[in-house]
Amino acid sequence: MWDTIVNDVLADLKIIQAQTGLKKIYITGISLGGGLSVISFVDIDNSKIFKDVEVINYGSPRVANKNYAEFFDKATNNKSKRYIVKGDPIVVLPECLTILCNYKHTGNQYVCIEDEKICRGNLPIPEGLFSKISWKIHADQSQKNLGSIVDHIYGYKKIYNFTVVEK
Repeated sequence: MWDTIVNDVLADLKIIQAQTGLKKIYITGISLGGGLSVISFVDIDNSKIFKDVEVINYGSPRVANKNYAEFFDKATNNKSKRYIVKGDPIVVLPECLTILCNYKHTGNQYVCIEDEKICRGNLPIPEGLFSKISWKIHADQSQKNLGSIVDHIYGYKKIYNFTVVEK
């Protein structure tokens, strides 16, 4: 998907930067758009259109393998942020049932808990089958478990006024 729009996006960003003089850009998105924010970072950062490029995404599926995740985190100086709503089924996609599957998340994770109206940083996310099972078993039953794409999108709209706690 990114390959089909990269040239148009970079051309538009050059125009925007020339018109505004901005030095920093935030690449952001929700769900698939969040995944695209991770994928697009390399091209946008390497274009040198903006001096500073930061990535913030919401409810992104896993789009990187271990090597890209390590590269991405190093390239962003570990400043990238990824917000998830507890119980969101999209953030553990794609489903991996074999050891050959090596999808990993990037950035610093913030888990947003609806009942507490808080997003906590530095909490683990399930990456494999066994950790996902454990995540579901040990999940606080008072938390809403998002079950549909509508819940997935609406859940991120609700975190707008949540308090963010680093640890």
